[in-house]
Order: sequence, then C-alpha cells, then structure tokens
Amino acid sequence: MHILVTEPESYAPKAIEIYKSLGKVSFLPGLRDEELKKIEQEAEALVIRLAHKIDGSWMDRFPKLRM
Repeated sequence: MHILVTEPESYAPKAIEIYKSLGKVSFLPGLRDEELKKIEQEAEALVIRLAHKIDGSWMDRFPKLRM
C-alpha cells in the first residue's frame, strides 16, 4: 500500500511508524512535480488534516485511492 500524508508537520511520530508498517509512505511537502504525478497513480490511502479540502478534482487525481 502507498500512503500519501498531505501535512506531516507536527504529526505524531508513532502514527508515521504505524503508516510505515502498512506500506510505503510519502509526504506531500517537498515532492517534485514528477514524483507527485507518480504517487498520484500509486497512492491507495490519503491522510488529510485541516489545511486541505478534498473534492472531486482530488479524487480524479488518485485513481487507486481506497481510503
């Protein structure tokens, strides 16, 4: 499973460890455009906090998204 964390700042290290036990973890800040395009095609889980609003355009970008 590939998990994309949109806002890792001040995120509990234990939570990140749990995500890593489930699969590959990427963090949105700092990704180059080509890296993000690849992750958009792979990510099955998207971790959202308060700074992002998810709408249909986000869902369209992540075709394998399950959670």
